[in-house]
This record gives sequence, C-alpha cells and structure tokens, in this order.
Amino acid sequence: MKRFTLAAAVMTAVIGIGTAAQAVECKPSKWGKDDQIGAANYVTPE
Repeated sequence: MKRFTLAAAVMTAVIGIGTAAQAVECKPSKWGKDDQIGAANYVTPE
C-alpha cells in the first residue's frame, strides 16, 4: 500500500509540473485576457 501511495504522489507531482509548464508557454490573447475561443474569433459567416 505504501508503494501505491508513493507512486500516486509522484504521478500527481509529475502531472502538476507538466501542466504548469504548459500554462507558462501560453501567449496572451490579442482579444483580451478573458478570451476563451482563441483563433475561432477569425471565423465569420459565409
């Protein structure tokens, strides 16, 4: 049981570090900080 707990803790830490690294790599949106659709802002009716 201790091995499982240790493995779960390590995996949680690794996932957390990876997620934090991805968040740092994000660039600010030109449509403002509250933008949630990103490049979909370019979509226009045909």
